[in-house]
Amino acid sequence: MTHTAADALHGIYTPATATSPARGALRALALTGAINAVTVVAGIIAMSFIPDQMNLAAPDKALTQIAAHHRAEVVAGWMFACCLAAFIPFIWLLVRSLNEATRLPATIGACIITAGATIDVAASLIFVTVGHALTPNMTDPAARTVGMAMLNFGASIDSLYNLLLGVGLVLIARSMRASVWPRWLGMVAVAAGVLSIPVSLQWYAPAVAVVQFASGTLLLVWVVGLSAIAFKRSR
Repeated sequence: MTHTAADALHGIYTPATATSPARGALRALALTGAINAVTVVAGIIAMSFIPDQMNLAAPDKALTQIAAHHRAEVVAGWMFACCLAAFIPFIWLLVRSLNEATRLPATIGACIITAGATIDVAASLIFVTVGHALTPNMTDPAARTVGMAMLNFGASIDSLYNLLLGVGLVLIARSMRASVWPRWLGMVAVAAGVLSIPVSLQWYAPAVAVVQFASGTLLLVWVVGLSAIAFKRSR
């Protein structure tokens, strides 16, 4: 019998549990959350120069704005891609910190969000392509037609991401109720998830895209809150 097994039998050895995440995992959670928050804010600032980017009712207007601010379009695309790339490990580090007995819903939610975020990275890079490759030829009717098609395709992918994000957040919040994290974080996750689901209809009804202001703000609060608490506990 090894020392580990003997100690366990005598109640001396206590294996690591999901309710006590390691200091390194907490720091990684805080870091990926910080990257997510910074890049999404940078992307929103860049996108403010192109307010009709996701307005599928006025694609011609959006292309005109992109032509006038093509660098902002490229920056926004890269920032959102980096934001989504950081969000995936952030979610899985959170799942790792949850109680193993109630972790299953969060694990399913993390799988759903990972699928959506991975696909949406491609949609973000569509913005980069439009801003970098198409703007020099934006006066060409053929180039504008291609640009409109790409913007519509990107919006449809983003709609799918918001649907998967909403479902995933609700499932993760369910597991967070019995975890080491404050209860209010779970409530914010539920609210952000519920509000993200109707945003998935933006491809068909552009007016519902305004809900994204509320869901996006709550998601940012959730990420920043988790990151701040993780960083504090890691110290």
